[in-house]
Amino acid sequence: MQKKTLLAASLLCGGLILGQGALAAEDGKELTGNLGLSSNYMWRGQSLSGDQAAIQGGIDWQMDNGVYLGTWLSNVTGGYEQDLYGGYGFRTDEVVWDVGYILYTYPVQDNLDFGELYANVTWRMLNGGIALTLNADDDANNPADSGDLFFYVGGTWNVNGLDLGATFGNYSRGRSGFDNYSYIELFLRKNEFAFRFAKNTLDGPEGDYRFWIAYSKGFDLL
Repeated sequence: MQKKTLLAASLLCGGLILGQGALAAEDGKELTGNLGLSSNYMWRGQSLSGDQAAIQGGIDWQMDNGVYLGTWLSNVTGGYEQDLYGGYGFRTDEVVWDVGYILYTYPVQDNLDFGELYANVTWRMLNGGIALTLNADDDANNPADSGDLFFYVGGTWNVNGLDLGATFGNYSRGRSGFDNYSYIELFLRKNEFAFRFAKNTLDGPEGDYRFWIAYSKGFDLL
């Protein structure tokens, strides 16, 4: 359950989405792909793969006016996730903006789909964003519900060729049986490899400390 517009989206774990549509368009890219391997699929401070490894990938199409469309897939516990999204990214001076809509679907699982309206901003090494759930399948097993609100703030700093990052997120949910929570995530990245750590405020095993390793690679298709 994470918007993965481009390779950089995997770095913020659920905050996303990062204004990458605008940046890619400025670089002249039209159709790009990305592939990733991770020892855990973490989304907003929670594991969606049952603390097992995940294979992930997507395709993105960007226009030179900042409009983008894309899809992204990953295995999850009990099936797989496919995200469909579209948005608009643009730059004003040193600030990169990104607004759009994402639909999270789970084709082999019933009544878990939901969609969010999102807005994200990046300024120098700092980033932040907000996502509002607009629609969700009405089922007691669906953790998402209309009106749910997620926000995050974070930053990335380059130190001697290493990217160091931190993200704080808060997720307010309205569905009965699913608690609100906050989380913090830290990462250390070198080129395509990242070492990551997360801790959330949920009770029980869901709130345990988690460390995982991820590899991701972006490439041009056209």
